[in-house]
Amino acid sequence: MALSQSGMPLEPNATMHLGPELERRAQASATIGLDLTVELRVADDPRIGIALTDGSIRFGALAEPDASFVFDSRETAAAILYEEGDFITAFMEAFMAGKVRSDGNLPFTFTLLSLFRPGLHLPTPD
Repeated sequence: MALSQSGMPLEPNATMHLGPELERRAQASATIGLDLTVELRVADDPRIGIALTDGSIRFGALAEPDASFVFDSRETAAAILYEEGDFITAFMEAFMAGKVRSDGNLPFTFTLLSLFRPGLHLPTPD
């Protein structure tokens, strides 16, 4: 699958279609200095691949991501990735409850999650 630039329109039910909503919310400027690939999986839905490369975000299939996040449901993923509120607390509560798990380059977890929240830019871990 070819990678597409972010910026697809919001679909009517974004909770059911996380990919387009993530593309709409992606902030390429927050990726300056990054070179990371991440895969998001929600239950049995298709995987969402995200390549973050120094000022750009591309969505598409990934051969071997640097990090992956697996959510138990679309609702859990939506609450953590782009709903209003404290996403760090939402992530930690979901993680402790077994609703999300992550593997790979974990220091970038909160940096990645901040990419989809306008006005919020967390520093890149060293």
